[in-house]
Amino acid sequence: MLKPAVLSKRLSTRSLLEIWVDRYKLDAFMLISGCTGNELIDVIEEKGRNKTVKKAHKWIKISSEFAGLKTNSLFSYIPNVVSLEEARQIAGFVEKIYTKLLDVYQQQQVSSEWVALIDSLNNSNSVIESLEKASSIDLLVIEQVAIEIEPLILALQNQHLACQDRRTIGFMSTQFHFSTQLLLSRLQPIEQLLLKPYLQFVEEQVCIPWQRICAAANRHFASSPVITAVKSMLPQSEEISSDIYSQALTLFPTHRSRRGLLTQPEVAASSVRDMSMFQAYLWLCVLEGNMSSVENELLPLCLMVFPAISVDWEITQVAVELMTTCIQKRLDVGHMAIVEPYMHAMKQLFIKAKSSPELLEQKVSASI
Repeated sequence: MLKPAVLSKRLSTRSLLEIWVDRYKLDAFMLISGCTGNELIDVIEEKGRNKTVKKAHKWIKISSEFAGLKTNSLFSYIPNVVSLEEARQIAGFVEKIYTKLLDVYQQQQVSSEWVALIDSLNNSNSVIESLEKASSIDLLVIEQVAIEIEPLILALQNQHLACQDRRTIGFMSTQFHFSTQLLLSRLQPIEQLLLKPYLQFVEEQVCIPWQRICAAANRHFASSPVITAVKSMLPQSEEISSDIYSQALTLFPTHRSRRGLLTQPEVAASSVRDMSMFQAYLWLCVLEGNMSSVENELLPLCLMVFPAISVDWEITQVAVELMTTCIQKRLDVGHMAIVEPYMHAMKQLFIKAKSSPELLEQKVSASI
């Protein structure tokens, strides 16, 4: 769940912000492989961005409403979970968030570095790296987007909490995922690649506490072992998530949830995202010095959502085990003593939740 977080100017916070921003790099190789230099310039310059935004605006409302229908269908097992009026209000909030995001995208200026790189368009590693650096969302834009959409996401979150069954809060990320996919499908491949980092940012803002991780870094000096440990692991988040998913697929090849088999692309994408969320909550606890964020937020959310969509709790427990093993393999020996107690505590919380039904009910009730 999203909680307001104030980002300081302290060096420890800034260092983690840079890692957060790095997640939204443009896929420059795909971009320059799929078009000519002139085609790319036409799309990224002001006139091209305006055209992309105008086209996207035409489909935002339809995409948001249809995504709401798809999401409701996913958890149709809950009788009357969302009324028609509630569904419209939720879709309205999603529409506002994407509208604000498109406004930010439209305002971005094309740098001379962009144009120079595109003029010398080729597939060399140096050009690809430079193009990614020149075209990715920068730190100031990330902070601007985070500040501007935070009230809208909080309002949407409250709208879900106001629904008849509060388990719907666990499906905010699914609703955004569906909205993103539907919206991108209406755009040209070049436009999709340029806009995708912004849409990925919004999806992650809903469920992964990156902003709170950066804010929690303010508790520590930039050179502290805690910051050093977290800084070393955050860039490996996607690699670790994919590794966990691959191992889970080997262990549970026939498992089917309400969303489908683990092998299906959408299930794979949501599984990898969930593993990034688990890691983020672990690092948030390490920075905060306690397990409250996992115990009072992540665990209740998992207890509400996973059993409801027929994800066996055994898979959730195994995923946490796999996560800790993957982290241990990559963690510096000197940082093991810092992180190990939190990984152990997280594993124990998920084990106890399964073995103590009364604890499960208390956690879910407390969270809503």
